[in-house]
Amino acid sequence: MKVKDVMRTSVVVLPQNATLKDVLDKFLQHHLDALPVIDAALRVVGFITIDDLVDIFLPRYYEILRDFSALEDKGQLVSLFNQAFAGLDSHHEKLILAADVMCSKLRWVYADDSLLEIDFFKRRARSNRQRLSMS
Repeated sequence: MKVKDVMRTSVVVLPQNATLKDVLDKFLQHHLDALPVIDAALRVVGFITIDDLVDIFLPRYYEILRDFSALEDKGQLVSLFNQAFAGLDSHHEKLILAADVMCSKLRWVYADDSLLEIDFFKRRARSNRQRLSMS
């Protein structure tokens, strides 16, 4: 099976200059786990994952989850992010941009690549903190 057999062609993206509030809103609005970040020429230059946001807003999130069974409760996740974000004033929320929190170490994946090959690279990429990006 090939990547093109399972890939999405319509993708929600973020511009590099999106504010941290924009990033958070996009994740929560679309219930996503990861978002590609694009430059002015509409090229993918990085990825932001929900784990990246958790690290920023909720450094104790995984500790909290051990005590609660709220892992899949999007409503509770929204509430936790909103509480954490409430500590930032409007000036500070504009200082942090998508480009500041994105991972830019990408390995490109092509539509004709084998899913088995991609699985191999995905496992290896985890240890190098890389993201796989479609082209």
